[in-house]
Amino acid sequence: MATFRSLRHSAPEPALTHPCLQIRNAGDAHKVLEAVRRNMLPLIRQRLGASERSQLSSGNVFVWEECEGTEEGGLVRWTDGRRWSESRLRGDFLFYQEKVELSSEERYAKAARRGGKASGSPTPHSAFPKRKNRPAKEGGLTKQTYSVSVRLPGAGNRTQKWHLVAYFSPTEMERLPTPDNDERLRDVRVPAGVFLTDGAWLPAEERPLAPRPSPVQVTEKFSLGVGQMPAMNPVRIAPRTPFQPYQPPAPEQHHHTQSVVSRVALPPISSLVYPHAQLDANTGFAYASQPTRATALTAEDRRILSRLPVAL
Repeated sequence: MATFRSLRHSAPEPALTHPCLQIRNAGDAHKVLEAVRRNMLPLIRQRLGASERSQLSSGNVFVWEECEGTEEGGLVRWTDGRRWSESRLRGDFLFYQEKVELSSEERYAKAARRGGKASGSPTPHSAFPKRKNRPAKEGGLTKQTYSVSVRLPGAGNRTQKWHLVAYFSPTEMERLPTPDNDERLRDVRVPAGVFLTDGAWLPAEERPLAPRPSPVQVTEKFSLGVGQMPAMNPVRIAPRTPFQPYQPPAPEQHHHTQSVVSRVALPPISSLVYPHAQLDANTGFAYASQPTRATALTAEDRRILSRLPVAL
């Protein structure tokens, strides 16, 4: 029994998916993709030839299948032989503006730069404008791209990457027919769960090597209702610092001066007693008992106290 994929390979490869169509939104794109999934419109699996590239015109629509380079059929990337600006995201689509072609001098300089990078030798600075500074081509086209992951019949849960590429002239876009005006597309209904929308998809040459997050300031405004609690930030515990032994300060050195210690009057030692805490049986709280008087000073105590510069 022939499979869905083998039936596709048995047919001759077409040049394009639709000759003249305007893709206004994601709904139009899904109609075209569903028509391709039902074999109502052809799927592109080969690169465009030189004659097909030269015949690109406003309204041409292509749906091509992406592969990883090891599978049969499909394309690794889409090439049309034209110069385009950097991508601009508008809604669910990426748009590219056609730029002027490279001159013979620019092609030579570009080849020299590539050769220098391959050999590791430094390349001279190019005086030619970069892609973002290259002027737009007069009467040039605009390229519109959209990408999805599609579930094919008989493939189970496995999905395949499909891309839609549409070309149009800004001056002729409003005059192009829409899927609602096409006899094959106007009654197409897209079932739920068939297309997993990826939205705007960057080609490999435009994907950043690493994510470059930009700081975003977000201000949250909210009001608390009855019974609501504000969100609490998690508590951050600072790491314990290592124990540092106490170092007494070094004595100050006084030169040619004599330190004078002021004499401080202190209360009698006999009055300095430590209140012994007792537990109240009724309340359970500790309270201080009546102070008890200290015992009389011994001769050794008086000898030590006599050496202190205080007045008793």
